[in-house]
Amino acid sequence: MKLILPLAIAMAATMPTSSVAQTSGDGAQQGKSAELARVIAATNQYRDVEVALQAGYISSVDMGAGCSTATGGGHPSQLGAMGIHFVQLAGFGEPDVDFENPNVLVYIPKEDMPSCTYSTGEVLSNEACRNNLSLAAVEELVFAHLIPSDNGEYWNNVPQFGGQDFYYLHDNPETTWVDEAHGFPPHYALHIWLFENNPAGLYSPWNPNVSCY
Repeated sequence: MKLILPLAIAMAATMPTSSVAQTSGDGAQQGKSAELARVIAATNQYRDVEVALQAGYISSVDMGAGCSTATGGGHPSQLGAMGIHFVQLAGFGEPDVDFENPNVLVYIPKEDMPSCTYSTGEVLSNEACRNNLSLAAVEELVFAHLIPSDNGEYWNNVPQFGGQDFYYLHDNPETTWVDEAHGFPPHYALHIWLFENNPAGLYSPWNPNVSCY
């Protein structure tokens, strides 16, 4: 497993938050890196999926979703995949963005294990399937209809993190063969690939290095 940020940042879970490598002297960039370091420090514990389950996260497989691929969302296969989402239902979809307590954790399979479905119950009871999951990203998801706005124009108040706008997802009823919104109502979402390198970018929805096999 490769961290997208330097080892010094990855060690933030055991170190006081400080300036992060790969920053310039620009104060805004240093602030962004420190913010990411805080997220790593808070979420590094979830590299152990058992800790995530104990904290109340459940597999989206239980809700009918499997390992999310770009093709499943109607996108070109070369974009790759996201992985398997583990969701914290408490406060899910609310507009209070807090990546230090993300409402979604994204895990990816380390290798092809066709017998594993990665449901919550299976991950709890099957050590082989559990050990095949690797934490890759954290995600925040905000339901569009919950965003405070004037006259319902929520698109004028797009959630952000570190100056990065969230991506808007909604299902197209005319494309019944794909699930653009992953089974959710219209929403904004942002991934941060802190625990798996993403050549498409730190905040890209899809990772070309990720496969659902």
